[in-house]
Amino acid sequence: VHDLSDLDRIGIQLRNIGNVIQMSSMVVEQSALPSIGTVVHVTTAGQKCGIGEYTKSSNHEIQQQGGSSIVNTCKTKKNGLPEKIGRYPSYAGWFYDDEKYVDSHFSVDLHDLIKGFNPDKIVIQYHPAFYSIEVLSGFVDGCLSHGFSVVIDIHKFQVDQLPQLRSLVNRGVVVAVHGKSEQAKAVQLNLEILRSPIGLDVKFPSTRRSIFNRDWIAAPPTLVTTGFVRKHKGIRTVINALSEVQKYYPRARLLIQCAEYPSDDSLEEIRACRNLISELGLGEFVDFDIDFLEKETVFEKISTADLALLAYENSEEGGSAAVNDCFSVALPVLVSPAKIFEDVRHVAMCVDGDFLAWSRAVLSVLNSPAQYADMVNAAEEYALLNSWRNTVKIIFSI
Repeated sequence: VHDLSDLDRIGIQLRNIGNVIQMSSMVVEQSALPSIGTVVHVTTAGQKCGIGEYTKSSNHEIQQQGGSSIVNTCKTKKNGLPEKIGRYPSYAGWFYDDEKYVDSHFSVDLHDLIKGFNPDKIVIQYHPAFYSIEVLSGFVDGCLSHGFSVVIDIHKFQVDQLPQLRSLVNRGVVVAVHGKSEQAKAVQLNLEILRSPIGLDVKFPSTRRSIFNRDWIAAPPTLVTTGFVRKHKGIRTVINALSEVQKYYPRARLLIQCAEYPSDDSLEEIRACRNLISELGLGEFVDFDIDFLEKETVFEKISTADLALLAYENSEEGGSAAVNDCFSVALPVLVSPAKIFEDVRHVAMCVDGDFLAWSRAVLSVLNSPAQYADMVNAAEEYALLNSWRNTVKIIFSI
Protein backbone atom coordinates (compact mmCIF):
# COMPACT_ATOMS: atom_id res chain seq x y z
CA VAL A 1 0.00 0.00 0.00
CA HIS A 2 1.44 3.32 -1.07
CA ASP A 3 1.33 6.62 0.79
CA LEU A 4 -0.06 9.79 -0.78
CA SER A 5 3.47 11.18 -0.97
CA ASP A 6 4.38 8.33 -3.33
CA LEU A 7 1.60 9.00 -5.80
CA ASP A 8 3.50 11.28 -8.17
CA ARG A 9 6.27 8.71 -8.39
CA ILE A 10 3.99 5.73 -8.96
CA GLY A 11 1.16 7.38 -10.87
CA ILE A 12 2.24 5.96 -14.23
CA GLN A 13 2.65 2.48 -12.70
CA LEU A 14 -0.84 2.63 -11.20
CA ARG A 15 -2.37 3.77 -14.45
CA ASN A 16 -0.66 0.90 -16.25
CA ILE A 17 -2.06 -1.52 -13.67
CA GLY A 18 -5.48 -0.04 -14.29
CA ASN A 19 -5.15 -0.59 -18.04
CA VAL A 20 -4.04 -4.20 -17.53
CA ILE A 21 -6.96 -4.82 -15.18
CA GLN A 22 -9.38 -3.33 -17.65
CA MET A 23 -8.02 -5.53 -20.45
CA SER A 24 -8.21 -8.67 -18.30
CA SER A 25 -11.79 -7.88 -17.27
CA MET A 26 -12.76 -7.61 -20.96
CA VAL A 27 -11.53 -11.18 -21.48
CA VAL A 28 -13.55 -12.44 -18.50
CA GLU A 29 -16.69 -10.67 -19.70
CA GLN A 30 -17.15 -13.09 -22.58
CA SER A 31 -18.18 -15.96 -20.30
CA ALA A 32 -19.42 -14.06 -17.24
CA LEU A 33 -22.70 -12.56 -16.06
CA PRO A 34 -23.43 -9.00 -17.26
CA SER A 35 -20.12 -7.33 -16.57
CA ILE A 36 -19.37 -5.35 -13.44
CA GLY A 37 -16.16 -4.11 -15.04
CA THR A 38 -13.48 -2.26 -13.09
CA VAL A 39 -14.45 -1.04 -9.64
CA VAL A 40 -12.56 1.45 -7.48
CA HIS A 41 -13.41 1.02 -3.80
CA VAL A 42 -13.10 3.93 -1.36
CA THR A 43 -12.82 2.14 1.96
CA THR A 44 -10.79 1.31 5.08
CA ALA A 45 -9.49 -2.05 3.88
CA GLY A 46 -6.21 -3.07 5.49
CA GLN A 47 -6.97 -1.30 8.76
CA LYS A 48 -8.51 -3.11 11.74
CA CYS A 49 -12.03 -2.31 10.66
CA GLY A 50 -15.07 -4.45 9.96
CA ILE A 51 -15.99 -2.26 6.97
CA GLY A 52 -12.55 -2.89 5.50
CA GLU A 53 -13.09 -6.64 5.85
CA TYR A 54 -16.50 -6.19 4.23
CA THR A 55 -14.72 -4.65 1.22
CA LYS A 56 -12.36 -7.61 0.92
CA SER A 57 -15.31 -10.04 0.72
CA SER A 58 -17.04 -7.78 -1.79
CA ASN A 59 -13.87 -7.74 -3.93
CA HIS A 60 -13.75 -11.52 -3.98
CA GLU A 61 -17.34 -11.78 -5.21
CA ILE A 62 -16.81 -9.04 -7.80
CA GLN A 63 -13.92 -11.06 -9.18
CA GLN A 64 -16.09 -14.21 -9.18
CA GLN A 65 -18.64 -12.33 -11.29
CA GLY A 66 -16.07 -11.20 -13.85
CA GLY A 67 -15.11 -7.81 -12.46
CA SER A 68 -11.86 -6.29 -11.22
CA SER A 69 -11.10 -4.19 -8.16
CA ILE A 70 -8.71 -1.41 -7.19
CA VAL A 71 -8.71 -0.50 -3.49
CA ASN A 72 -8.41 3.15 -2.44
CA THR A 73 -7.87 2.78 1.28
CA CYS A 74 -6.74 5.19 3.98
CA LYS A 75 -3.76 6.16 6.04
CA THR A 76 -4.77 6.74 9.67
CA LYS A 77 -3.48 8.92 12.47
CA LYS A 78 -2.95 5.98 14.83
CA ASN A 79 -1.95 3.12 12.53
CA GLY A 80 -0.34 4.82 9.54
CA LEU A 81 -0.41 2.85 6.31
CA PRO A 82 -2.10 -0.56 6.21
CA GLU A 83 -0.44 -3.74 5.07
CA LYS A 84 -0.85 -5.04 1.52
CA ILE A 85 -4.49 -5.87 0.88
CA GLY A 86 -4.61 -9.36 -0.57
CA ARG A 87 -4.00 -9.60 -4.30
CA TYR A 88 -5.76 -6.36 -5.24
CA PRO A 89 -3.91 -3.23 -6.43
CA SER A 90 -4.23 -0.72 -3.59
CA TYR A 91 -3.06 2.69 -2.49
CA ALA A 92 -3.79 5.18 0.30
CA GLY A 93 -5.80 7.97 -1.31
CA TRP A 94 -7.33 9.52 1.80
CA PHE A 95 -6.46 10.30 5.40
CA TYR A 96 -8.60 9.07 8.30
CA ASP A 97 -8.20 11.05 11.51
CA ASP A 98 -8.99 8.24 13.97
CA GLU A 99 -7.60 10.19 16.92
CA LYS A 100 -9.45 13.53 17.07
CA TYR A 101 -11.89 12.83 14.19
CA VAL A 102 -11.65 16.37 12.79
CA ASP A 103 -9.17 16.18 9.91
CA SER A 104 -10.20 13.31 7.64
CA HIS A 105 -9.72 14.31 4.02
CA PHE A 106 -9.11 13.09 0.48
CA SER A 107 -6.00 13.67 -1.60
CA VAL A 108 -6.43 16.74 -3.81
CA ASP A 109 -5.38 14.80 -6.93
CA LEU A 110 -7.32 11.63 -6.12
CA HIS A 111 -9.93 12.13 -8.85
CA ASP A 112 -7.21 12.43 -11.50
CA LEU A 113 -5.55 9.29 -10.21
CA ILE A 114 -8.85 7.36 -10.26
CA LYS A 115 -9.48 8.57 -13.81
CA GLY A 116 -6.30 6.78 -14.88
CA PHE A 117 -7.96 3.46 -14.01
CA ASN A 118 -10.91 4.21 -16.32
CA PRO A 119 -13.32 2.73 -13.75
CA ASP A 120 -16.82 1.52 -14.55
CA LYS A 121 -17.94 2.19 -10.99
CA ILE A 122 -16.75 3.84 -7.79
CA VAL A 123 -18.10 2.22 -4.63
CA ILE A 124 -17.73 4.27 -1.45
CA GLN A 125 -18.03 2.49 1.90
CA TYR A 126 -19.29 5.29 4.13
CA HIS A 127 -19.71 5.62 7.87
CA PRO A 128 -20.14 9.08 9.45
CA ALA A 129 -17.31 8.25 11.88
CA PHE A 130 -14.90 8.32 8.91
CA TYR A 131 -15.66 11.86 7.74
CA SER A 132 -18.62 14.22 7.59
CA ILE A 133 -21.42 14.05 5.07
CA GLU A 134 -20.11 17.35 3.69
CA VAL A 135 -16.70 15.80 2.99
CA LEU A 136 -18.41 12.84 1.33
CA SER A 137 -20.60 15.12 -0.78
CA GLY A 138 -17.60 17.17 -1.92
CA PHE A 139 -15.70 14.06 -2.96
CA VAL A 140 -18.69 12.67 -4.86
CA ASP A 141 -19.18 16.04 -6.60
CA GLY A 142 -15.68 15.67 -7.98
CA CYS A 143 -16.40 12.10 -9.06
CA LEU A 144 -19.52 13.19 -10.94
CA SER A 145 -17.69 16.05 -12.63
CA HIS A 146 -15.20 13.48 -13.96
CA GLY A 147 -18.08 11.38 -15.33
CA PHE A 148 -17.70 8.53 -12.82
CA SER A 149 -20.64 6.31 -11.88
CA VAL A 150 -20.90 6.26 -8.06
CA VAL A 151 -22.44 3.93 -5.46
CA ILE A 152 -22.47 4.95 -1.79
CA ASP A 153 -22.83 2.01 0.59
CA ILE A 154 -23.88 3.59 3.91
CA HIS A 155 -23.08 1.68 7.09
CA LYS A 156 -24.96 4.08 9.35
CA PHE A 157 -27.80 6.18 7.99
CA GLN A 158 -28.66 9.40 9.84
CA VAL A 159 -31.45 11.88 9.16
CA ASP A 160 -29.01 14.82 9.06
CA GLN A 161 -27.44 13.23 5.95
CA LEU A 162 -30.71 13.71 4.08
CA PRO A 163 -30.13 17.01 2.18
CA GLN A 164 -26.79 15.93 0.74
CA LEU A 165 -27.95 12.40 -0.07
CA ARG A 166 -31.12 13.64 -1.78
CA SER A 167 -29.04 15.97 -3.93
CA LEU A 168 -26.68 13.14 -4.90
CA VAL A 169 -29.52 10.70 -5.66
CA ASN A 170 -31.16 13.32 -7.88
CA ARG A 171 -27.89 13.47 -9.83
CA GLY A 172 -27.78 9.73 -10.46
CA VAL A 173 -25.78 8.45 -7.48
CA VAL A 174 -26.92 5.06 -6.17
CA VAL A 175 -27.27 5.03 -2.37
CA ALA A 176 -27.70 1.80 -0.39
CA VAL A 177 -28.24 1.08 3.30
CA HIS A 178 -28.18 -2.23 5.15
CA GLY A 179 -31.03 -2.05 7.66
CA LYS A 180 -34.72 -2.43 6.86
CA SER A 181 -35.62 0.32 9.31
CA GLU A 182 -33.00 2.62 7.76
CA GLN A 183 -34.48 2.13 4.31
CA ALA A 184 -38.02 2.60 5.64
CA LYS A 185 -37.00 5.84 7.35
CA ALA A 186 -35.40 7.14 4.16
CA VAL A 187 -38.43 6.26 2.05
CA GLN A 188 -40.69 7.94 4.63
CA LEU A 189 -38.59 11.08 4.09
CA ASN A 190 -38.96 10.76 0.29
CA LEU A 191 -35.43 9.50 -0.33
CA GLU A 192 -35.45 6.52 -2.67
CA ILE A 193 -32.54 4.27 -1.78
CA LEU A 194 -31.66 0.60 -2.08
CA ARG A 195 -31.44 -1.88 0.75
CA SER A 196 -28.40 -4.05 0.37
CA PRO A 197 -28.00 -6.71 3.08
CA ILE A 198 -24.54 -7.17 4.57
CA GLY A 199 -23.14 -9.93 2.39
CA LEU A 200 -22.43 -13.36 3.81
CA ASP A 201 -19.86 -15.94 2.83
CA VAL A 202 -21.38 -19.42 2.74
CA LYS A 203 -19.01 -21.68 4.67
CA PHE A 204 -21.25 -24.42 6.05
CA PRO A 205 -19.48 -27.36 7.73
CA SER A 206 -19.19 -30.54 5.67
CA THR A 207 -21.39 -32.40 8.18
CA ARG A 208 -24.66 -30.71 9.07
CA ARG A 209 -24.84 -29.43 12.63
CA SER A 210 -26.89 -31.57 15.00
CA ILE A 211 -27.01 -32.38 18.71
CA PHE A 212 -29.31 -35.40 18.42
CA ASN A 213 -27.79 -38.26 20.47
CA ARG A 214 -24.86 -36.04 21.47
CA ASP A 215 -22.72 -37.49 24.28
CA TRP A 216 -22.09 -34.32 26.27
CA ILE A 217 -19.52 -36.07 28.47
CA ALA A 218 -17.35 -37.14 25.54
CA ALA A 219 -18.09 -33.99 23.55
CA PRO A 220 -18.90 -31.05 25.87
CA PRO A 221 -20.62 -28.01 24.36
CA THR A 222 -18.55 -25.10 23.08
CA LEU A 223 -19.95 -21.57 23.09
CA VAL A 224 -18.50 -18.71 21.06
CA THR A 225 -18.68 -14.94 21.00
CA THR A 226 -17.00 -12.91 18.29
CA GLY A 227 -16.37 -9.36 17.06
CA PHE A 228 -14.02 -6.78 18.59
CA VAL A 229 -13.14 -6.51 22.28
CA ARG A 230 -15.19 -3.53 23.43
CA LYS A 231 -17.21 -3.10 26.64
CA HIS A 232 -20.50 -2.84 24.76
CA LYS A 233 -19.91 -6.23 23.12
CA GLY A 234 -21.03 -7.94 26.34
CA ILE A 235 -18.13 -10.39 26.56
CA ARG A 236 -18.19 -10.41 30.36
CA THR A 237 -21.88 -11.30 30.29
CA VAL A 238 -20.99 -14.36 28.20
CA ILE A 239 -18.13 -15.32 30.53
CA ASN A 240 -20.47 -15.17 33.53
CA ALA A 241 -23.06 -17.19 31.61
CA LEU A 242 -20.48 -19.93 30.97
CA SER A 243 -19.94 -20.24 34.72
CA GLU A 244 -23.67 -20.90 35.17
CA VAL A 245 -23.88 -23.30 32.23
CA GLN A 246 -21.08 -25.37 33.78
CA LYS A 247 -23.40 -26.27 36.66
CA TYR A 248 -25.18 -28.51 34.14
CA TYR A 249 -22.41 -29.10 31.60
CA PRO A 250 -19.24 -29.11 33.77
CA ARG A 251 -16.81 -29.29 30.84
CA ALA A 252 -18.52 -26.63 28.70
CA ARG A 253 -16.08 -24.33 26.94
CA LEU A 254 -16.06 -20.78 25.58
CA LEU A 255 -14.19 -19.43 22.56
CA ILE A 256 -13.82 -15.64 22.70
CA GLN A 257 -12.85 -14.89 19.10
CA CYS A 258 -12.70 -11.12 19.55
CA ALA A 259 -9.91 -9.02 18.12
CA GLU A 260 -8.29 -6.18 20.02
CA TYR A 261 -9.61 -2.85 18.76
CA PRO A 262 -7.14 0.06 18.32
CA SER A 263 -8.44 2.01 21.33
CA ASP A 264 -7.67 2.40 25.04
CA ASP A 265 -11.09 1.09 26.06
CA SER A 266 -10.36 -2.17 24.23
CA LEU A 267 -7.19 -2.70 26.27
CA GLU A 268 -9.14 -2.01 29.47
CA GLU A 269 -11.82 -4.51 28.49
CA ILE A 270 -9.23 -7.18 27.68
CA ARG A 271 -7.82 -6.79 31.20
CA ALA A 272 -11.30 -6.86 32.74
CA CYS A 273 -12.21 -10.04 30.84
CA ARG A 274 -8.99 -11.80 31.81
CA ASN A 275 -9.49 -10.84 35.45
CA LEU A 276 -13.05 -12.20 35.41
CA ILE A 277 -11.94 -15.46 33.80
CA SER A 278 -9.36 -15.85 36.56
CA GLU A 279 -11.80 -14.94 39.36
CA LEU A 280 -14.31 -17.54 38.16
CA GLY A 281 -11.64 -20.22 37.74
CA LEU A 282 -12.44 -20.64 34.05
CA GLY A 283 -8.93 -20.40 32.63
CA GLU A 284 -8.94 -24.06 31.56
CA PHE A 285 -12.21 -23.65 29.70
CA VAL A 286 -11.82 -20.32 27.88
CA ASP A 287 -9.85 -19.67 24.71
CA PHE A 288 -9.42 -15.89 24.54
CA ASP A 289 -8.04 -15.02 21.09
CA ILE A 290 -7.55 -11.27 20.53
CA ASP A 291 -5.61 -11.52 17.25
CA PHE A 292 -7.04 -9.79 14.18
CA LEU A 293 -7.30 -12.75 11.83
CA GLU A 294 -8.11 -13.22 8.16
CA LYS A 295 -11.78 -13.99 7.63
CA GLU A 296 -11.14 -17.57 6.50
CA THR A 297 -9.33 -18.28 9.77
CA VAL A 298 -12.16 -16.75 11.78
CA PHE A 299 -14.64 -19.03 9.99
CA GLU A 300 -12.50 -22.09 10.74
CA LYS A 301 -12.26 -21.22 14.43
CA ILE A 302 -15.85 -20.25 15.19
CA SER A 303 -17.13 -23.22 13.18
CA THR A 304 -15.83 -25.51 15.93
CA ALA A 305 -18.44 -24.12 18.34
CA ASP A 306 -22.01 -25.30 18.89
CA LEU A 307 -23.74 -22.05 19.78
CA ALA A 308 -22.95 -18.33 19.37
CA LEU A 309 -23.74 -15.70 22.01
CA LEU A 310 -23.71 -11.99 21.07
CA ALA A 311 -24.71 -10.11 24.23
CA TYR A 312 -24.16 -6.63 22.78
CA GLU A 313 -25.36 -3.43 24.39
CA ASN A 314 -26.75 -0.64 22.19
CA SER A 315 -24.11 1.32 20.30
CA GLU A 316 -23.62 3.61 17.30
CA GLU A 317 -22.71 0.71 15.02
CA GLY A 318 -24.76 0.34 11.88
CA GLY A 319 -24.72 -3.43 11.35
CA SER A 320 -23.13 -6.57 12.75
CA ALA A 321 -20.56 -8.43 10.69
CA ALA A 322 -20.05 -10.76 13.67
CA VAL A 323 -23.56 -12.19 13.57
CA ASN A 324 -23.19 -12.73 9.82
CA ASP A 325 -19.95 -14.62 10.38
CA CYS A 326 -21.87 -16.97 12.68
CA PHE A 327 -24.64 -17.51 10.12
CA SER A 328 -21.99 -18.10 7.46
CA VAL A 329 -20.93 -21.27 9.26
CA ALA A 330 -24.55 -22.23 10.10
CA LEU A 331 -24.22 -21.54 13.81
CA PRO A 332 -27.38 -21.09 15.90
CA VAL A 333 -27.16 -17.61 17.42
CA LEU A 334 -28.41 -15.91 20.56
CA VAL A 335 -28.55 -12.11 20.33
CA SER A 336 -29.46 -9.22 22.62
CA PRO A 337 -32.25 -6.70 21.93
CA ALA A 338 -29.60 -4.19 20.70
CA LYS A 339 -30.68 -2.27 17.59
CA ILE A 340 -27.73 -3.67 15.63
CA PHE A 341 -29.58 -7.03 15.49
CA GLU A 342 -32.99 -5.72 14.42
CA ASP A 343 -32.81 -7.38 11.00
CA VAL A 344 -31.85 -10.83 12.29
CA ARG A 345 -34.15 -11.36 15.28
CA HIS A 346 -36.37 -13.58 13.16
CA VAL A 347 -33.36 -15.83 12.55
CA ALA A 348 -31.79 -15.83 16.03
CA MET A 349 -33.05 -16.27 19.58
CA CYS A 350 -33.33 -12.91 21.37
CA VAL A 351 -32.22 -12.84 25.02
CA ASP A 352 -33.13 -9.86 27.20
CA GLY A 353 -31.51 -9.88 30.62
CA ASP A 354 -28.37 -10.50 32.65
CA PHE A 355 -25.97 -13.45 32.48
CA LEU A 356 -28.50 -15.67 34.25
CA ALA A 357 -30.99 -15.09 31.44
CA TRP A 358 -28.26 -15.90 28.92
CA SER A 359 -27.32 -19.12 30.71
CA ARG A 360 -30.98 -20.20 30.81
CA ALA A 361 -31.29 -19.53 27.08
CA VAL A 362 -28.18 -21.60 26.36
CA LEU A 363 -29.50 -24.49 28.42
CA SER A 364 -32.90 -24.38 26.71
CA VAL A 365 -31.24 -24.75 23.30
CA LEU A 366 -28.74 -27.42 24.33
CA ASN A 367 -31.54 -29.43 25.96
CA SER A 368 -33.71 -29.36 22.82
CA PRO A 369 -32.20 -31.06 19.75
CA ALA A 370 -35.32 -30.13 17.73
CA GLN A 371 -35.01 -26.44 18.58
CA TYR A 372 -31.29 -26.57 17.79
CA ALA A 373 -32.07 -28.09 14.38
CA ASP A 374 -34.61 -25.34 13.66
CA MET A 375 -32.01 -22.67 14.49
CA VAL A 376 -29.46 -24.35 12.19
CA ASN A 377 -32.04 -24.36 9.38
CA ALA A 378 -32.76 -20.66 9.95
CA ALA A 379 -29.04 -19.78 9.89
CA GLU A 380 -28.47 -21.69 6.64
CA GLU A 381 -31.48 -20.14 4.90
CA TYR A 382 -30.45 -16.63 5.95
CA ALA A 383 -26.87 -17.14 4.75
CA LEU A 384 -28.00 -18.38 1.34
CA LEU A 385 -30.56 -15.60 0.88
CA ASN A 386 -28.05 -12.89 1.86
CA SER A 387 -24.98 -14.36 0.17
CA TRP A 388 -22.35 -12.06 -1.30
CA ARG A 389 -23.47 -13.11 -4.76
CA ASN A 390 -26.94 -11.68 -4.15
CA THR A 391 -25.60 -8.57 -2.39
CA VAL A 392 -23.27 -7.68 -5.26
CA LYS A 393 -26.11 -8.13 -7.72
CA ILE A 394 -28.18 -5.59 -5.76
CA ILE A 395 -25.36 -3.03 -5.54
CA PHE A 396 -24.57 -3.28 -9.24
CA SER A 397 -28.20 -3.75 -10.33
CA ILE A 398 -27.44 -6.96 -12.23
